[in-house]
Amino acid sequence: MSLNAELAVLRDNFERFRGVTLQMLNLLPEEKLSWRPAENLRSFAEQFLHIARVEDYHARGFFAGDWSPEHTKFPSLPLSHEDLKRELVAPRPFLMQHLEALDVARLDSIPQVPNMPIPWSLRTWLWYLVNHEVHHKAQLALYMREIGIKPPFFAFVFPGGFRPDGG
Repeated sequence: MSLNAELAVLRDNFERFRGVTLQMLNLLPEEKLSWRPAENLRSFAEQFLHIARVEDYHARGFFAGDWSPEHTKFPSLPLSHEDLKRELVAPRPFLMQHLEALDVARLDSIPQVPNMPIPWSLRTWLWYLVNHEVHHKAQLALYMREIGIKPPFFAFVFPGGFRPDGG
């Protein structure tokens, strides 16, 4: 795969998976956003917020040199659907704009990420962010099943609850 093709695949994965994350959010009743499967686990709202904040923190660090912990702090809970949607949608153009303009040679650079002793390349970090969302979407899917809601298919945005796996 050419490097330009790799960036196109990265952008596609970021967009597709975020689309499914937003579908998950839309399926949840507002009153269930604070639900958690156990006291020491994140609520639905905290999971969605974590997905958004981790991506925003890293994107701002990689592309603007801004490693401010403000990007990781949680606002006061409870959060509404609209609050969470805003958190998931608002920072995304920043990441996509920088991926679109990224010099492919920079994928092999080693960004200095605070408090991270592992020297990962920018490529590895960007794929980590994709996988981070997938990981937490899997947790959200389990949460949804616990409260009797069938989650959307994990990888593609399909209309009307269609799942090619029958799920």
